[in-house]
Amino acid sequence: CAMTDYWGDTSNTSGMVTQYVKPAVAEVWAGAFSNPNPTTAVNLLANGKVAIKVHMDHIGSVTLKLEGSTDGGDNWAVTVPNTKINEWEELVFDASLPSIETPFTAATGHTYARVVLFFDFGTAGTGTDVTSYFDDIVAVPNAQITTILDFETPATGTAFQYFGSPLDGTFTQIIANPNASG
Repeated sequence: CAMTDYWGDTSNTSGMVTQYVKPAVAEVWAGAFSNPNPTTAVNLLANGKVAIKVHMDHIGSVTLKLEGSTDGGDNWAVTVPNTKINEWEELVFDASLPSIETPFTAATGHTYARVVLFFDFGTAGTGTDVTSYFDDIVAVPNAQITTILDFETPATGTAFQYFGSPLDGTFTQIIANPNASG
């Protein structure tokens, strides 16, 4: 993975990323889940965070949902707005924040098997397909960085399966980085 800052770095020179399409007629809850799940679980020890690089052509948001806790944690979802257009940006999701869904608990101290992403959660399709990109999903429990997915090799990448739109059951594509200039 090309970026090592993990706290606000906007560069992304890695070769491969995942292309995400929100169809013109997507539901407000349309998204995509890891399938198969990453081989490295999302381990969120005390003060844990998850960082994801995104590239969007508009100001919107990304919602990260973690499911399938291996130790009894509740599913957890948090939304973070993006602030850059047509540039890579790193979004940081703080596991100590309460989930936006019931039972509104934090993810701190739990480990999760599945990653779910929603681009512009709560917003229906705009009438036009909207393409965004994501890369380098990392967990940062305490000061240790663990790469969950970087999409550079089959071992560190997985497809995400769409739901809530005409793309139901199909998969995201891992493609060459469309903006690898850093």
